[in-house]
Amino acid sequence: MGRRIEKGVIDALTNLLGRMDLKLNSDKTRLINFSKESFNFLGFTFHNRKSIYGDGGYYISVHPSKDSFQKLVGKIREVLIKYQNREAEDCENDSILFLNINIIFFLIFIC
Repeated sequence: MGRRIEKGVIDALTNLLGRMDLKLNSDKTRLINFSKESFNFLGFTFHNRKSIYGDGGYYISVHPSKDSFQKLVGKIREVLIKYQNREAEDCENDSILFLNINIIFFLIFIC
């Protein structure tokens, strides 16, 4: 593996991201050793993990980044504080839907 990113790779990645209306930030782009380092991308943290089956294999672990997780917990906290000590009928339907969706998201990645 080289110590720099080849121009063709950068062009291909820029083209791919452009199709999704995203841009490559050259100030934040760097080459890492993925077997030793994790990285954050679009609110998720990517890790290269050793297989639990002892076969010497590896897999890519993806979970919400610490910042994304803290934002989610903060939003859930805001809604819970806003509607604490109220009857269920007094709560807005969109807030209940927000809580349901985000608590499910939270449980999927924690459990």
